[in-house]
Amino acid sequence: MISVLLAVLGFSLFWSIGELRQQKERVKKGWFPKNPKKK
Repeated sequence: MISVLLAVLGFSLFWSIGELRQQKERVKKGWFPKNPKKK
C-alpha cells in the first residue's frame, strides 16, 4: 500500500518538474506572457 502511494507521489513530482520546464519554453516562444505579479 505504501509503495503505491510513493509511486503516485513520485510520478506526480516528475510530471510537475517536466511541466515547469515546458512552461518556461512556452514563455520564451511568446505563446504565453510572463506573470508580472509573481514574487
